[in-house]
Amino acid sequence: MGEPTIVGVFVSDVEATLTFYALLGFAFTREDPQHCHLRSPNGMQIMINDERLAPRMGVREPFTAGGRTSLGIRCATAAEVDEIYTRCAEEGFGAVAPFDAPWGHRYATVRDPDGSRVDLYAVLPAGPDH
Repeated sequence: MGEPTIVGVFVSDVEATLTFYALLGFAFTREDPQHCHLRSPNGMQIMINDERLAPRMGVREPFTAGGRTSLGIRCATAAEVDEIYTRCAEEGFGAVAPFDAPWGHRYATVRDPDGSRVDLYAVLPAGPDH
């Protein structure tokens, strides 16, 4: 069986998306004006691609805002979830304010400039780690 290693995100404005991810504390490596990536310590990568690259990558159908996919960002503490959410909400990216979820996480959702979900979470004491 294969191993998931890359999450690819097509965006309408690479610069605006990089500014959004900077609010989350991430700095991407820029390969060219239409493509950049971030490698996490565990090896997983997030690739940001200008949507104009999609046809060259075999994507034929148009993109819709938000979609059904979300990116999950694990934070070290519940306070960090709150802090990042507040920073993003002040810039207009807030979606679901932080709350203590019944599954044992401090949880919040922000939306990137294209409307895609980015879920922020931190494991609460006695909560499951997943």
